[in-house]
Amino acid sequence: RCAASALAPTSPLRADSSAPTGRVSTRAGVPARRPGAYNEAMSRSLTRDEVRRVDAVAIHDLGIPGVVLLEHAGRQAADRVADLLRSRSADRVVIFAGPGNNGGDGFVIARHLLNRGIDTRVFLVGESTRLTEDAGTNYRVLRAMGVEITPVPGEEAARAAVGRVRPTDVVVDALLGTGFRGDVREPLA
Repeated sequence: RCAASALAPTSPLRADSSAPTGRVSTRAGVPARRPGAYNEAMSRSLTRDEVRRVDAVAIHDLGIPGVVLLEHAGRQAADRVADLLRSRSADRVVIFAGPGNNGGDGFVIARHLLNRGIDTRVFLVGESTRLTEDAGTNYRVLRAMGVEITPVPGEEAARAAVGRVRPTDVVVDALLGTGFRGDVREPLA
């Protein structure tokens, strides 16, 4: 998830006496050239560590709940997916969601696409008992909406799920996020 959308367009940055003149920074140590620099930073891809620092500022310093960050990130991603559907003349989205917060983003994306009437299929790669709190919240919302979330508990189920993807589908990878460490193992590999 990315806190950037939750922080834009303005962010309560503070002057940093150790920073060169004209620079400000957040308490989490994310440097910015001037107020509004988060907006400029969002025009490029952030590194894993930058995303984690932005999230930390949003959650711990600003008090923005993680589930709100998921909502903003997921809604914006759904907008991009809808644009991609139009540009490719595709008619269906397939979302592979993991049990972490990246999966939570996937559940939010699915909800926004379904609310627009877009044919969306959701696969949960992993166990629903391992969902993070914020991902679990969005998983339960989809279930309450009556959305079928197909479980993908292992390697064989993963192969079957991938086999259901059509060449014209837009596929959303909501499996591994900034918290992932180590080697990718089955059924994700």
